[in-house]
Amino acid sequence: MSVPPRGLLVATPMRFEASLISRAAPGLAVRRTGIGPRRSWRAAAYLQNAEPSGMLVVMGFAGGLEPGARAGEVVIAQELRGPRGERVPCTGAELLARALADSGVEVRRGVIACAPRPALGRARARLREEGAIAADMESLWLAQGARGAFGVVRVIADGPGGAMWHPAQGLARFRQARAALRASAAALASWERAERLAG
Repeated sequence: MSVPPRGLLVATPMRFEASLISRAAPGLAVRRTGIGPRRSWRAAAYLQNAEPSGMLVVMGFAGGLEPGARAGEVVIAQELRGPRGERVPCTGAELLARALADSGVEVRRGVIACAPRPALGRARARLREEGAIAADMESLWLAQGARGAFGVVRVIADGPGGAMWHPAQGLARFRQARAALRASAAALASWERAERLAG
């Protein structure tokens, strides 16, 4: 049995994401931060002081930007990009991706675009053209709460033609994404240990 991470905090926007993560990794410190930039920005102040180690991972579902995006794909952000040209590197990306892969979770690394509202139609295509492979509405702003190692794990819940925020429209997609989120959460203890050894 793996030892629950100590000093690692998970920030996740939605209640059911927090519930899935907590059940998959008992003992993990999980903070529901709310949907969208405004709530995420407010939550960042709390996150800065929540754990002595300052280790933070943002985790939850996201929209896939590529035509072949499939539900359940796990994306590790190497960099976050914002609507005003902001670029935030994810310092824990390499060890995080390795920890999940070693635990049997198939991952992709790439750019995650962060938008103030759901990216649809031409907006989603533009983000893809700019090099992003997934999109969310929180990670860039939650990153302000990181004082140490920082990572972002997002599970694709829909593709360009899907509707991530209506899981009932694609129950099979939702189940795949849910299983991937659980598996990723269960692997976080390995990342916490790897970061401590590296530090």
